[in-house]
Amino acid sequence: MIDSGEIAGDACVIARGQTAGRGTNGRNWVSPRDAGIYMSVVLFDVAADGRSMPWITTACGVACAEVLRREFDIDVRVKPINDLMLNGGKLGGILTEASIESRAIRSLIVGIGVNLRTTELGNVAAPNGPAFLDAAISSMTGVLRDSLANDIARNVAAFVRSLRASNEAVQTQKWQPLIVES
Repeated sequence: MIDSGEIAGDACVIARGQTAGRGTNGRNWVSPRDAGIYMSVVLFDVAADGRSMPWITTACGVACAEVLRREFDIDVRVKPINDLMLNGGKLGGILTEASIESRAIRSLIVGIGVNLRTTELGNVAAPNGPAFLDAAISSMTGVLRDSLANDIARNVAAFVRSLRASNEAVQTQKWQPLIVES
């Protein structure tokens, strides 16, 4: 969509499901219809270079964790570099890709997948995760799901843009309460 000019400014693309979702290192990401939040946040004018990518991915994870913690009152944490964790199990993941020109990021795509309910495929939010997540998500209308996705997108954009304006070490100190060790 970026290459065709269909998306030329910051955007959030939300899917109800994915048939060809992917995770880190080309792994398959199962995204059953209406079982979670699957989205891509597209950002332009990101004042960072390729060396910042690991920080950007962690920033995006912390941004997602903050929204999910606030919305569902759950203890979501980030396992660097890109896993969203709940009760020791993987709740979701972040995949960042950048288009780089002249050593600067032209566009950044932040893929976010959060599995929030058990499905017929046996996917679960997280081992030992609270069962109320199933009810919370299944009762969520498309409008509410989109609203939650947009809250995550806004927080992701704010985190990415704040990263460029500050010292990475200072930022990561603030994030420490939301980070779990590998």
